[in-house]
Amino acid sequence: MQFGNCIIISPNADYVPQFPFIDDGKVVVREDGHFGGQSPHRWPQPFSRKYIHHCFIPFDLDWHICNTALRKRDDINNIKIYDPDDKTDFVPDPQAYDSDSGTPIGSLRSELIDTLQQAFFAIASKCEDVGRTLRDRGQDGEAYLVYKRCARTCTTVLNRLRSLKLSWRAVLSSVRDIQCGIMELHGLNTYLRDIVLRKQITKKQVYRTRGAFTMDFKIAEKLQELDIPVWFICDARAFLGRVLDVQDCVPWSRYLSKDYVTYEGKAVLRGFDCNRSGSLRNHLSSHFMSEQAIELLLDEIHAFENFTPEFSVLNIQALESPASSHSVSGSSQARSPQQHTPKAVSRVLSGTKSDINCGATSKTKRKPTKNEPKNEPYPNYARLLHIPVTINKEPDLPKHHPVVLECLKSIVPIEPDYSLPARYPYPPPYLLVHRDSDYSARLYLNYIRIRDALIKRQEEPGTLDKRNWLKAQEWKVYLRGEYHQSTPLPSGSASQFVEGIYSALPLQASTGPKRKKKTSHRYNPRDLPPSKRRRLVGTATAKSMMVAEYDMGSLDLDARYWWRNRFVSKDDIIKQKSIREEVQYEITENSMRAEVRALDFLIHPRDSMSDEEQQNRDKMISCIFHRDGSPAASKYAGIIVDLSGRIEEYWDQEVSEGNMQALFRLLSTWPNFPHHGTLLDFKTLISFYIRTFVQYFNRVPNMHCSVPDSLVNY
Repeated sequence: MQFGNCIIISPNADYVPQFPFIDDGKVVVREDGHFGGQSPHRWPQPFSRKYIHHCFIPFDLDWHICNTALRKRDDINNIKIYDPDDKTDFVPDPQAYDSDSGTPIGSLRSELIDTLQQAFFAIASKCEDVGRTLRDRGQDGEAYLVYKRCARTCTTVLNRLRSLKLSWRAVLSSVRDIQCGIMELHGLNTYLRDIVLRKQITKKQVYRTRGAFTMDFKIAEKLQELDIPVWFICDARAFLGRVLDVQDCVPWSRYLSKDYVTYEGKAVLRGFDCNRSGSLRNHLSSHFMSEQAIELLLDEIHAFENFTPEFSVLNIQALESPASSHSVSGSSQARSPQQHTPKAVSRVLSGTKSDINCGATSKTKRKPTKNEPKNEPYPNYARLLHIPVTINKEPDLPKHHPVVLECLKSIVPIEPDYSLPARYPYPPPYLLVHRDSDYSARLYLNYIRIRDALIKRQEEPGTLDKRNWLKAQEWKVYLRGEYHQSTPLPSGSASQFVEGIYSALPLQASTGPKRKKKTSHRYNPRDLPPSKRRRLVGTATAKSMMVAEYDMGSLDLDARYWWRNRFVSKDDIIKQKSIREEVQYEITENSMRAEVRALDFLIHPRDSMSDEEQQNRDKMISCIFHRDGSPAASKYAGIIVDLSGRIEEYWDQEVSEGNMQALFRLLSTWPNFPHHGTLLDFKTLISFYIRTFVQYFNRVPNMHCSVPDSLVNY
């Protein structure tokens, strides 16, 4: 056991260290002290020095000091939490992990339980006091039942941790359960203290329905006119009569539109689902508002009843003052207005202090004309939120990458909008542990291929510059889960998607006598209109899904719940490793397809080619990645680079003769090709490709491994 380290676990993401190094049932720690897996510097970023509710396990502190600091916020800085410069995090005893579930953890489990129990009792006592008072008054009985259920769950898990001998992974899973329960109590305490008691003091009715807050249409319209995100009211967590169905959550974009849900003539603003496997797992637990934020928000909502055009927006002095240091979920952190937010609220959160003050001094400001841009003052509500930030000081918001969002919409119509992470129709591959993990991972691979093969392929080749390339790198790092070591899939591994997607592309031009219009746009992405692009994506998506459903059956919506609350064995970890390798392999192949095609577009522009010539060029590129036999029963194309960096060995062993001939035929049509009269070895061919790519794009091609200088200068 290495003391002096700090293991941090967050309920906001089911974070479990990956175990890529398994030798005889034992986990082997890498030389840098990590197990591998997700980097703590990247999404989901469960670490934060500012948020005490993120569970921490400090090994080098006296437990009395630690527990005191949990109760006294003044001593929070005395606790050693995650240090981004510390390279020795996540280093438990390697011998503590074993495939046998009866392996004891020893003192680590005892200290972990003591810390969790202290945090649980601290928040549970607050909820119990407030809830008992309200129950005695005959109010909010359901909210008190929520507390009882959550407290019972936390107590059960704590007792289970104390009495059973569990594996390291089982302990981490239990810690997640207890921490999610603690976060539910935090949210319940927020609701009881800041919403229910305020209603009694102000006697202002805050309408509510099952699992939702409501407000009058006029107030909602005025909020919209002032560019105030309406969904902020929901961050207080409507635990009273909450609906546990994930589909009852309404995405952020729905709150910011005028398409409100109606209930008895009121505009309903639904609360986020708060069960431990929904929103809490997906970073929403950090979005609790402080007391001051809730006070300001509710004050302004009631003030809008007397709204006039001359009304000065918000209490400027209150906004300019620093936020209260007391927060339910942890120490508050004022958010910078320059940080990125969802597009729908970017203008609201980008308002600076000068923007607010410019309109707060004059009440007789004339309205702008139609031709004059509006310069109305609006509040910067970012100062009221406490949103965790990543290691790069960027907000860790629960939103999808735009490309992922587009692909998720095209897979399974579970819901009309996937703007929340809870909208995953299945867990990410590195969290898959249920019996149908292969099936879910293949669906995940499906939309990765759709994205790479269709959306990115239809962009202009010239856009594969540094800007888009860096974005692609970030996305690939996220998909790979920062998996540091990998090997190619063995021969015989099947993949039926990539060739199916490309067969849906319009590779053949129509030569019928009635169609005389120019068809070069079918091959040149620069000439592809948006309507054609959307149609192309839809066609390939439909065909790809047909292949998936035929091969594996239709999607079972209940499958996304099977993977939860299950212990992970050594076989599960090895199975996850193969799934991650397949994801990496497919990303590599699709990325290389894109760059080869883009480079060939620059060398041989399609504008001056006939339809037959364009078709032949596309066939030449496709043959490079062709597999022997049918796509569903053959090995991967040998041209794909080994992800682990063992380039020469892998190429010498795996590259098939057909792939080499296809690559030779394509590269021989490029300028400066070294003609020797015979078929060159693969190392010479790929070196020529790398040098040509560097010449045109001023960077090495994206091969998911470090390209050695020996190849660039070969």
